[in-house]
Amino acid sequence: MTREPTAELPMKGLYGVQWRVWLFTFVAPALIWFLPFPAPLRLLAFFLPPLFLATGFTVVAILKCPACSKRLMAQGLLVFPRKKCPHCREIVAG
Repeated sequence: MTREPTAELPMKGLYGVQWRVWLFTFVAPALIWFLPFPAPLRLLAFFLPPLFLATGFTVVAILKCPACSKRLMAQGLLVFPRKKCPHCREIVAG
């Protein structure tokens, strides 16, 4: 049984939002770990990456497909931006 979409599909800008969330979740922590920090800020470099990862995965869990209301960016262990929902195969991001 498929639900009726509550929004006009494809939603413009949703694909860009997914890419920004993906970059924030995976690239930002790596940059923080590899960039040199001055001595007073080194402690910050230990706490920011896990915070970015936790926040990013929370946002990934919140982003739902407007057509079937399942997670849009996550299917199993794969987390990646998608234009087509992996569950209902509806094109939802433009």
